[in-house]
Amino acid sequence: MGRKLNKVQTSLPREDWCTPPDILDGVRFVLEGQIGLDPCWNKHALTDPVVKFDLTQGQDAFQRKWPTGSRFANPPYSRDANPAWAQLLHRDFYWEKEDQMILIPESCGQVWWEPNFDSTAIAFLGRVQFLGAPHVSPFNLCMVLRTLSEVTLDRFRRTYKTTVLGRYGELDAGERHFRQGVDETTRAIGRNGL
Repeated sequence: MGRKLNKVQTSLPREDWCTPPDILDGVRFVLEGQIGLDPCWNKHALTDPVVKFDLTQGQDAFQRKWPTGSRFANPPYSRDANPAWAQLLHRDFYWEKEDQMILIPESCGQVWWEPNFDSTAIAFLGRVQFLGAPHVSPFNLCMVLRTLSEVTLDRFRRTYKTTVLGRYGELDAGERHFRQGVDETTRAIGRNGL
């Protein structure tokens, strides 16, 4: 069973925490300069995607047809939102095979994590200072990549030094390493908290 998050981690006063420019620079490098879709966009976001779904204006990514092209998501981080977005993004990649990058809380011990993120490359980022936030996040974050492209995977590895691999194509060799990393991270979080 997954570890419960404390009140600070699940009841932040807002859910539109925007990705800082330095993280977006890495995303753009990995995705070769352009974000095709930001399904979690808001008017303060710096993603500048080709297509954006503005959650604050009721443009529900769960109900809309997604166009082709790369995706970057920094979804809402509430307790209910994390598993729902993880499942939506997982299904999108399974059916569309478009490159995805997702900035999401490091939740390796949560029940919903493994079924949705076991076939990926993951970079552990630690705590992040979101755009306009007074403090760093009260939880660790990670950048998740889903791709079938060796070129994109190589760009991800060059951008994020602490990459753990999942299981697409040549990534099969990284499965054991991935599971070991998940176990070690889960144990470390359990010992140290967030």
